Amino acid sequence: MERDKLRRAYEQLKEHLELLRRRIYVAKAERIDVRQLELEFAAKKAELEKLAKELDDVADADAASSDGPQGDAPGTRQSRRGVVTSAPPA
Repeated sequence: MERDKLRRAYEQLKEHLELLRRRIYVAKAERIDVRQLELEFAAKKAELEKLAKELDDVADADAASSDGPQGDAPGTRQSRRGVVTSAPPA
């Protein structure tokens, strides 16, 4: 679920970055001052790289957690947030 959100955000940023790249190219062709566009481009590129790293980290964590069966101690279960809690009495 988190990986899907990160992937969606990554794709949106990638599209935005491409639009900024095109705007910079058009602005240069029209002889417009492009400093502000270049600053925005650099900020979006940094954000894209950050999300790409987070996506890789999540993918690595998913791969590591699915490598083999995990045996929790009897009487425990894992909550949604990954915190092990004691199971309710049966």
